[in-house]
Amino acid sequence: MSDLPTGTVTFLFTDIEGSTRLWEDAEEPMRLAMVRHDEIVDGVVEECHGVNVSPRGEGDSRFIVFPDATEAVTAAIGLQRGLQAETWDLPRPIKVRIALHTGIADMRGGDYYGGAVNRSARLRSLAHGGQTVISGSTNELVQDTLPAGISLRDMGLHGLKDLTRPEHVFQVDAEDLVNEFPALKSLDAVRHNLPTQLTDLIGREREVVELTEYLRNGRLVTILAPGGTGKTRIAVDVAAEVSDDFPDGVFLVQLAPIASPEGIPQAIAEALDVSLSSDADMQQQLLDYLRAKQQLIVLDNFEHLAEAARLVPAMLEAAPGVKVLATSRIRLNVSSEVVYPLGGVDLDAENLLESDAAQLFVTEASRAMPGFTLQPADEEPLRQILQLTQGTPLAIILAAAWVDTLPVREIAEEIARSVDFLETEQSDMPDRHRSMRAAFDYSWEMLGEEERKLFSQLSLFRGGFTRDAARAVAGASPRDLARLSNKSFLVANPDTGRFVVHELLRQYGEEMLTADQALCDETIASHVDFYVSFLEDACNQIFDANSPPRSNSSSRTSKMSEQPGTPPSRPVAPPLAPAPPSPSFSSTRSTAGISRALSSSVMPPPPS
Repeated sequence: MSDLPTGTVTFLFTDIEGSTRLWEDAEEPMRLAMVRHDEIVDGVVEECHGVNVSPRGEGDSRFIVFPDATEAVTAAIGLQRGLQAETWDLPRPIKVRIALHTGIADMRGGDYYGGAVNRSARLRSLAHGGQTVISGSTNELVQDTLPAGISLRDMGLHGLKDLTRPEHVFQVDAEDLVNEFPALKSLDAVRHNLPTQLTDLIGREREVVELTEYLRNGRLVTILAPGGTGKTRIAVDVAAEVSDDFPDGVFLVQLAPIASPEGIPQAIAEALDVSLSSDADMQQQLLDYLRAKQQLIVLDNFEHLAEAARLVPAMLEAAPGVKVLATSRIRLNVSSEVVYPLGGVDLDAENLLESDAAQLFVTEASRAMPGFTLQPADEEPLRQILQLTQGTPLAIILAAAWVDTLPVREIAEEIARSVDFLETEQSDMPDRHRSMRAAFDYSWEMLGEEERKLFSQLSLFRGGFTRDAARAVAGASPRDLARLSNKSFLVANPDTGRFVVHELLRQYGEEMLTADQALCDETIASHVDFYVSFLEDACNQIFDANSPPRSNSSSRTSKMSEQPGTPPSRPVAPPLAPAPPSPSFSSTRSTAGISRALSSSVMPPPPS
């Protein structure tokens, strides 16, 4: 929208409390009620000089922006008054929770993004139906300019569901409205052990929304991805997002330090702050404890304990109110598992510099070198960095950390030269995340010998490959490819039938291949044979297609001249001479011969 205000603006987010239940209980009356709801909202927004941006979030929410904070608060109270005064033909009246937050507008592609928008949405999740809350920044702007009859109530500091810094929250009271509500629904009111995050989550809004939906509709969701993709961070944000659904709390279980499957029940019990007796079966004690609970358990880094995955369905069977969100580099392969493959941060923006991946790079670079700004000469090197890293958050963070030492162009060159460039000396990084090589080593150890051999052979392909190419070059069966996909080494694209390898992981596999010279030579020979055969077939098809017809033309001409009563209008041309035979490449594997064929015809792209 061209009329969206810029600079410092006030965001207003609304949401109807319990709208899903209202739709289920009275669909047609709710449809009519929503028409009236929209009329009330649009009338107040226009009167207070706001701009409707779009529905944003779950349910029947609205996203509105105001250039003036006081008018935004006036609009919020006007909405509450208008909705409260209405008579609703519904089982329950419509009650809307409203949140306002003031911040700098981050405009990209004609829409608002960034931390201010995220904070506004998270602030809304604290409120109850009929309640209006504002952030500390909005309070600073409006406390001395409020209309008569409106006041502010200090609600204190509250942790938000995005788990960054807490927010100082104020409730907006009006003399003619209900002003007493239950405690705010912040993380402080929910039992949890979720860690406080020191940075905002960038570029994962879609993934958080989708995972939240999957988790609300199912009971076991696994975030599947290789190391460095940000599985844990997203899982924590999703757990915070759904925390209201679990009266008995949400809990993160760190499995990375657990050496054997036998330690899983104790690790879960410690996260839940439950004591288990060593004199009885620990798993059974855990199941007995969970039986009546309504909890979300986040099992983080399950990959090295996958053989014990059957414990998860046992928990779900014993405790109908429990749900599990797992992160892993390997599928759990148990019943009812919903697998969510996680890729890199978005690279698909029309302008690369406005993509989420570029924003992540610039944000991290600014931490490494305060005052860092991207220069025009950096655009192409940054494009190369993002393509090489394929949007992997850890790789982008490690690359951005170098800006205080090297220009962006040299960072791109070093990444293209070796995966070893991407490493850090930060003391708070887990060992498996201190470098991209460490992340790959951790995954490599989970492959069997034959899987390692196969992946190293497949790393010879650049840009992906088809199943036929993998079978011809590396002898890979469909089951082999599925196993590597299930362990996050390959990504299958069902639409194209191709398999893709992350470029940095491909570099790693290529190193492993070159370390075994005999296997490397054998794989290269198979690779060359496959593509030479492909080129031969394609060239022969092209020459066959370009050869002039030898019989149909003369036959048609002859028949035309023989039709009775129809003399030819001009002399009949003599039959065409037989076309020369199409050149065949079956007798040679000569590069020169193939080059000559390519120079005279346009070849289709190879199948890998």
